[in-house]
This record gives sequence, C-alpha cells and structure tokens, in this order.
Amino acid sequence: LSHMAAALVLVLLCGAGAGAWGTVGHQVVAGIAESLLSNKAYTIVTAVLNGESLVDVAMWADNVRRQAAYAWSSPLHFVDIEDRSCVYNYNDDCYDVKTGEKGVCITAAILNFTRQAVVRKQSIMSQRIKAHLSSVPQDEAVKFLVHFLGDIHQPLHTGFRGDLGGNSIKVTLFADSTNLHSAWDSGLISHLLEQEYGDSQSAWQNDLLNRVTEGGERHAVAQRWK
Repeated sequence: LSHMAAALVLVLLCGAGAGAWGTVGHQVVAGIAESLLSNKAYTIVTAVLNGESLVDVAMWADNVRRQAAYAWSSPLHFVDIEDRSCVYNYNDDCYDVKTGEKGVCITAAILNFTRQAVVRKQSIMSQRIKAHLSSVPQDEAVKFLVHFLGDIHQPLHTGFRGDLGGNSIKVTLFADSTNLHSAWDSGLISHLLEQEYGDSQSAWQNDLLNRVTEGGERHAVAQRWK
C-alpha cells in the first residue's frame, strides 16, 4: 500500500488540475494513481478494497461524512492556517475549528490512515478521533487515504481560517455565481473539460498521465519525487 500512497502523491503534484477535487477531479486523480501502481501493489490494493478500484472509492469519504456514524471524519478533510500566512505548523494549526480539539485535521489524518492501512497503527490524532480509528477496517483506511490525498492538494483545503478556506469569498466564474472554494473544487475543471477535452473525463486523465510518464513534459520532475 505504500506504493499506492507514493503513486497518489506523484500524480497529485504533477501540474495544474491534477489534484482537483469534485467528483471528476477525485476520480481522475485516483485513476491516474491506479495506473501507476506496480502489479504487486495493484493486487494488494484490489484485495483490500474487495475488488473495487481506486476510482470506485475516490468519493467514499465525502459520501459518508454526512452520515451520523462518520460525522467524526468531517473536520479531517482540510486544515486552515493563520490568515495571510504560508507556513503550516502542526501544533498551532491542526485542530478542529469548531471545537478547538487538537490533532484534528487532514495532515494528521493522512499520516494516521497511511499507518492504519499499512501497519494498522495510529499515533498523533486526538484521543476522540483515535477511538473512531480503532474501529476503522483496513479497506476504509485506504478509502480515506485515497480521498484525503486528493483533498490536501486542492489549495483551499489548506486555506485561511478567516475566509473558511475560500467558502466565504463570493466570485463570478464564467458568468456563474459561486464561491472561491467551489470554483476550485469543480467549476474550473468543468470549464477545462468543456473547452479542451470535449467534456471527456478519460481524455483529461490520459493527458495528465502522459505528462508524468516517460516522454512526458513532467516526467523528469516526477521521477525525482519517487
């Protein structure tokens, strides 16, 4: 599973749009990551996910966060930092913005779900969250990890506290009224697909994959991230 995490990080860091974050964005990220898995890693991941693909589970964490049994996971999708700061400090910034509870944020979640998926251990999160993690099966740990590695590379999932990660900033995007967070999540992607890829999710995915594989414009950079 460590190969899966490496593949996801590789994809997410490769160029504009690769880490996008509505349904289409998450599925494209997961699809590229899955294509970069070694045969061994693919076999392991498929077995852990009971035959489902990374694309199949890419939105699972968003879907379950609205259920009472998974409400505890909702604040794990982001981390907000001090306004106008570009420095993240775990001790100062990783907490539930509603309750002030420490160790509740996306960076802690990624570390812990990676450990949970691979070695079934948790460490740095709050005791309340750890209590929930102890009952999370391995397949769900992988599902959380796939989604959160997408989320953290959406710039406004690591945004400023004062504007709620861009949610309170109203914008007009291609004549539509929305907020800045939503524009990044899906609005920009929808426009990109329509204008450059004939509304084809697979065409966009293949283009991004070609950029990071041998012969692609970002291949040399991507190799250094392995």
